[in-house]
This record gives sequence, structure tokens and C-alpha cells, in this order.
Amino acid sequence: MIIVLIILLLYTASFSFENCLKDFHEEKFLSSLKCFEKIPENEIYYPYAVYYRTVIRTTLDIPDKETEEEIHRLDDFAVSHYGYLLLARYYLSKDIKKSLLNIEKVDPKALLKEDIPVFLYIKAKTYEKLGNIKKAFQIKKVLATKYTYDRHYGYKVLLQIKDRLSDRDIYKAVDTLSSYRMFKRALKILSLVSYSDRYLYYKTVLNGKLRNFKEAKKYLFSIQKKSKWYPKAVYSMILSQRDYKKQKYYFKLLLKTKKKSLISSAAHKLMKKSFYRRNYKDFEYFSSFIDKNFKYYSDKIWFTFLKEYKKGNYRKASKILKENLHEFSNKPKIYYWLYLTYKKFNRKKSEEYLYKAASSDSLNFYSLWAKEKTNLKKVSLKIKTIPQLEINRHLKLIEFLKKNGYYRESYTEANYYRKRSKNKKDMLKLYTVFPELTARYFAKINNSVILSYPKPFKHIEKSNIVYGIMRQESFFDPYAVSRSNAIGLMQIIPPTAKWIAKNLGEKNFDLTDLFEPEKNIKFGKWYINYLINKFKGNLFHAIASYNGGEVIVKKVLKNNNIEDIAEFIEYIPYNETRNYVKKVYKNLIIYNNRYPDQR
Repeated sequence: MIIVLIILLLYTASFSFENCLKDFHEEKFLSSLKCFEKIPENEIYYPYAVYYRTVIRTTLDIPDKETEEEIHRLDDFAVSHYGYLLLARYYLSKDIKKSLLNIEKVDPKALLKEDIPVFLYIKAKTYEKLGNIKKAFQIKKVLATKYTYDRHYGYKVLLQIKDRLSDRDIYKAVDTLSSYRMFKRALKILSLVSYSDRYLYYKTVLNGKLRNFKEAKKYLFSIQKKSKWYPKAVYSMILSQRDYKKQKYYFKLLLKTKKKSLISSAAHKLMKKSFYRRNYKDFEYFSSFIDKNFKYYSDKIWFTFLKEYKKGNYRKASKILKENLHEFSNKPKIYYWLYLTYKKFNRKKSEEYLYKAASSDSLNFYSLWAKEKTNLKKVSLKIKTIPQLEINRHLKLIEFLKKNGYYRESYTEANYYRKRSKNKKDMLKLYTVFPELTARYFAKINNSVILSYPKPFKHIEKSNIVYGIMRQESFFDPYAVSRSNAIGLMQIIPPTAKWIAKNLGEKNFDLTDLFEPEKNIKFGKWYINYLINKFKGNLFHAIASYNGGEVIVKKVLKNNNIEDIAEFIEYIPYNETRNYVKKVYKNLIIYNNRYPDQR
């Protein structure tokens, strides 16, 4: 009877809140206001009722002291800080002291990243109206340099104050835009700095990023060769070029600068490229510039081994690995490749190395894959038992919002709770109601790593392969956007999303739909299943395609005589895709062990 009563109470609460919101969204503001005012303080979602009262009253220009006092009393909740922001904007032209009171109460930690620029803009305007021009300018400078990518506030403010910014400030703004791949806009504002070798360096880099190589080359050769910017500019040309011959040309120019660190880094990149092009003469040449002091010296040994392996010189290849075993931190990888190498001429020794790789306790691709090939298939995972922890009102609100379909609001509250958490106990409490926001935290704690493999969207999808990809793609962040504009949980790029939508017959699809967990997971699941079918059930080929595309997978299969999946992975010419396949496989094995009935 008690359980039934609780369910009825929750249903009634949800229904009441829904009714208030329904009127609000239909712009029946007065009836909505009355509805929200009837919601008692002991209701879980009361802080949101107060927020909507504030929204309606500021919209109708009927401020209420009691409502505003309630906002201030509830500032443990993220929504209250959005309330402060709303009130600060409302009072900006009516009562500047009240505007200041509210804007100073806003905790930036409570705001989502995309809302920080408007917060800073209102704060700057408030101080400007108060006559504190110095403080207003400092805030505007942060907007102009750190949030330049935001066209409505950051970029707009930069254009307003550009004459008061130093060259150093402009370069910060250029770097911000470059980090968001807004190279054209970065070039545009670069015209605001004075002419110098640094200016020419940035012109070189940005034109190179945009593939305007003719322009980039012109600016490169305008830099004084004795300048510190010249070798950096030459190095940038090697990075941005795709043409191998031109990369080699710029490498020769870099050699003349005698900048050892840049030469080693460029040689490292070109050594790997020459290997995947099967140009072994160039491989020897570039690898000669990498000595033991270089941070990626082990890569030189690894690719030298792989070269001999591909050429069929198995005894020589095995010797290279055995003599340099100490250079590698990933021992299972080396043991596994010694297994593959010895397999060609010494079966007994080969099996010894396979068991060495399989016996490792480390949860990396090679130890897990070796276990699959032996009888040592058991993966030792300590399933963390979560103690019964009492959750506070904030966590109950997060849980309520999530269960009732207000995911973004729940995420905002959970994110604020996470940022304010002081210890592991707080994070364990958050895990019980919003595990997706705790995954990164627990991934760094040895005895709790297993908690970084949750299934926060089981009501949408349970498949282990979907979660294995999701964890690697976004670490369960529904609002993640990559530099290549991949969106959401499964990090789907716009062209692929539109193609999937067409195949699913979704005519009214909009890219913003991908921020909805249900839609994103649906699209991601369809796509990975499509790839699995495309590659006739080969999961590794499908995973590699999900990250690097079908074309590169087909090329690797066509150009190499693949006998083991490890060969397929290491012959992929892109470092990102090689690592991606290994990490997704590791995720999948862990999920399969934690959720064996959901494969």
C-alpha cells in the first residue's frame, strides 16, 4: 500500500509540473504563473517552479520581491544561477544596483559552456553602466580572447574593442579561433596586429590549414631566416601538407635551421608516413634523425621491427624486439608480436610469448586479444559494490528531472553538483543518479575504474558494442562537439547523420536532434550495424570504419596479406584509428564481462 501511495504521489507531482509547463510553452503566462505559484516548497522540483515564476514575471514586467528572494535562497541549484542571470539582464536598464547584485551571485560553474559568453557580456555591461570602465574592459577582453568563437558575444565584442587590444590579445583570439578550426575568421582578425615575423608565421600556418599553400609559401619566405618563427613556420608546412614530395622539400629546409627538436618531430612524422608508403629507403633516412633522447624513440624501434616483419625477415625482426624490450612500456604488445614473428620459424617459442601476453593483468588490447587465443580467457574485473548512500535534495531533483524527460535540465544540475563535489563519496552519490557524468572521474581511480563503464541510457539501448563505442567517442557526453563537428554521444558527423536519416526515412531530421540521447544512439547503432554487415560480421573492420572510414579499411585489406587482426590494426596508417580500434575492443571486453547478457 505504501509503495502504491508513493507512486501515485510522484505521478501527481509530475502531472502538476507538466500542466504548468504546458501553459508556459503555449504562452498562457498568467495561468502558468498561477500554476507554478501553487507548487509547495517541499516538492522536489520546487527550484524550477521558482525559476519559471521568475521567467514569467520578467517577461510580463511584473517583478516580485518574494520570488527573487526565493531564487537567492535556493542557490545550491544550477537553475537558480540561471535565475540570477535572468534578473541581472532584466534589471540592466531598470535598476543597475539590482543587476549588479544578481550578476555577482552567478556561479559560472553552474552554467553550461555555451552560456558563459552571455554571462560575461551582461557582467561587462553592468560594470560599464556603473561607471567601472576598467573592470568592464577586463571582462570584455576575456570575452574577446577566450570566447572569440562565439559570434554573438565573443567575436562581436572583439570587433567593438579591437583598437584597445594589444597584439598579444589578438594572437590569443587567433589561437582560440584556430583551436575551433575557424581558420578564415582567424585570418581576418590577424590583420589587426602589426607586421612582424610572428605575424608572417601565423599567416603561414593559417593558410596552410586552409590548404592555401601558394599563399602560405609566400608568407613563409617573407620571414627572416634568423627569426625564431622561421623554423616553426617550416615545420608547420610539413604538418599541413599532404603531398609527400613537398613534405620532403620542407624537411630539407628545416634541416638547415638546425633546430633539433623540430627536426626530430618532423622526422618522426615522415618516418611513419614513409613506412606506410612502403618507401623503406626514405624510412631509413628519416629514422636516422631520431636518437635515444627523443621522447618517441620507441616508435623508431617499433617501425623498424614492423618493416622487417613485413619484408619477411622474421629472425631479424624478432631480434630487434627482444634486444629493445626495455624501451617499451606496453609489454603485452611486444610479447604478442614476438608470438606472431616466432610463429614463422619456432612454434614452441611462439606459444611461450603468446602465453606471456595473455598472462598480463593489464587491460590493454594485446593482453585481452591474447587471452582470446588461449585458454586464459577470463578477465579479472572487480565489480565495485556501491554502498547505500543517502542522497540529498539536489540529487533527488537530478533523478526526478532525468526520469521525467527533462534530460538537459538534469544534466545541468548534475554537472554543477559534479563541479562542487569535494570527495569520492560525493561522486559515488552522483553515480547512483547520473553515472554518465562520473565516468571520467572514476576512470582515473584504480580501485574504481569499473565504475567508468556505466550504462546510463539502458532505457534506450543496452548493447555492449554501442556502449563500447560511446565511451570512446564522447565518454557519455550528449553535448560533445568535436573539432570535425562530430556531434553527441556517438560523435556522428553531419554528412553521415544526413545519410543515416535518409536511410531511416526521417524526413524532418535536424542536426540539433543529435544532441538528444535517444536520437543519437539510434543513429549510431544503425551505423555500426550497417558497418558490421558491410564487412561480413568482422567487428574490427567495422570499428575501424566507424572512426577512419570504409575507404581506408578497404585499402589496408587490399594492400596487405592479413593473417592476424593485430596486423590489420597496426597496418592502418592513422595513429588515431589504430588506437581507437584497440580502445573500443578493450571497452567491449569489459562491458561483455560486466554485462554478459547484453552482448
